[in-house]
Amino acid sequence: ERAQIVDFSDVYCTSVVGCVTKVDSEIASFDDLKNQIVCCVPAASPLAKKKCISMDDVADTKVVLLKEGSFLRQTILGRMKSEGVTPNIVLESNQINTLKGLVANGVGITFLLDMVADETPGLKTLPLADPIFVDVGLAWKKDRYISKAAQSFIDFCKDLLKKDHSNKTDAASPAQE
Repeated sequence: ERAQIVDFSDVYCTSVVGCVTKVDSEIASFDDLKNQIVCCVPAASPLAKKKCISMDDVADTKVVLLKEGSFLRQTILGRMKSEGVTPNIVLESNQINTLKGLVANGVGITFLLDMVADETPGLKTLPLADPIFVDVGLAWKKDRYISKAAQSFIDFCKDLLKKDHSNKTDAASPAQE
């Protein structure tokens, strides 16, 4: 069980693997963003033909990752280590769009949350053979002033949640004819 909390002064972004956090009555929050870590591969890669990816599948593959200190990086490196895989990290970035661009251009593969990796041209997302699910949420103090920028961020995340939940519901529903 692991949790990471990122403090943006007004808003706290949380990511949790394998446990549920309890928020007290002084905190407003939403934490309904259940996501899966996926492997992002170039669409033209032989790996793109697979239905899912194991760590052994990527053992000899070039990897581009988020920089040190990233929750996703720590989680994936922990999984690789536990499975005896040493990643060939060729580039690091703190920008998700940079990682997606590098993958789409064939530089390597990466691991991201499905909500940010989907629908990227030139990139194929594949679930892990042994999935890792992450609950992502936001929390902020109820009695504290929230800046316009922080409120915009909260609204953006709520909209993303609605879109992501709607897409997952649509995908799970049978096609209407």
